[in-house]
Amino acid sequence: GLGTDTGGSIRGPASWCNIVGHKPTYGLCSRRGVLPLSWSLDHVGPMARTVEDTALLLQAIAGYDPLDDGSVDVPIPDYRAALADLPRGLRVGVPWSYLESRADLGLEVLPIFRAAITALEGLGMTVVPIELPYVDLADAIATGILVSEAYTIHERGLREHPDRFGWPFASRVLRGATMSAADYLHATRGRARYCRAMAEVMRNVDLIATPTSPAPAELFDDPTG
Repeated sequence: GLGTDTGGSIRGPASWCNIVGHKPTYGLCSRRGVLPLSWSLDHVGPMARTVEDTALLLQAIAGYDPLDDGSVDVPIPDYRAALADLPRGLRVGVPWSYLESRADLGLEVLPIFRAAITALEGLGMTVVPIELPYVDLADAIATGILVSEAYTIHERGLREHPDRFGWPFASRVLRGATMSAADYLHATRGRARYCRAMAEVMRNVDLIATPTSPAPAELFDDPTG
């Protein structure tokens, strides 16, 4: 199936349901027909049982769409063919110090993640410890952009038909009503700085590995889940 991901809504559910979820590069897959949440953060991507199935689905949906303002016209590679040869010698960046400092990281998560990293090493990849720049500001930057854009998109609906919105969603989006133009611009400038810093990190590694979610899936009988 397809998912939409602004802050994790492909990746989190996929990890909790033991499937593959892929959030593509921004602009790779058209968002036309999708109810927007945040114009500059929304993505559409594939969710499937295996990496190969995910690659097949991405092959079908990737490509330029002139009716999506965020769509980018770039060549689309053969994703399935790329799976034939497992890349060797990749440098895998792992932010160990950041992960080990996270108080909200579930007790079950880090040992499983360590086992996954060991498996990557067994496949011939090199693990490189890295530091994540501005990581303490990332949530504030993303939230500032998301709620500002979401409130702009849903302002009329929230005002005229508040009964059509669930309260957890509405309460979050309504935070955008208190955001000023200066707040939004500070957040977008922060994103640009964050992107440059991460690009610098990526000069020394081919990919970054982290746990997808800090905790296991909530139980159905947990009223707060």
